Amino acid sequence: MDSMKITVLSVIVFLLIALEVAMNSYANPHLFLMTVISIFTVVAAGVLVSEVIKGYKQGYKE
Repeated sequence: MDSMKITVLSVIVFLLIALEVAMNSYANPHLFLMTVISIFTVVAAGVLVSEVIKGYKQGYKE
């Protein structure tokens, strides 16, 4: 379950970063959208990191 969640989160982070790069190359007027995507990317990456740390801690206990 946890590894599945981590996989899904990493895919989401990757897609958000790819979307951000694509938007950055030819979408200067959409600065608000870029900001929203950036915030989502940071939040998703933070959740991903915390899930990975939680997984390592659980693996250590067992």
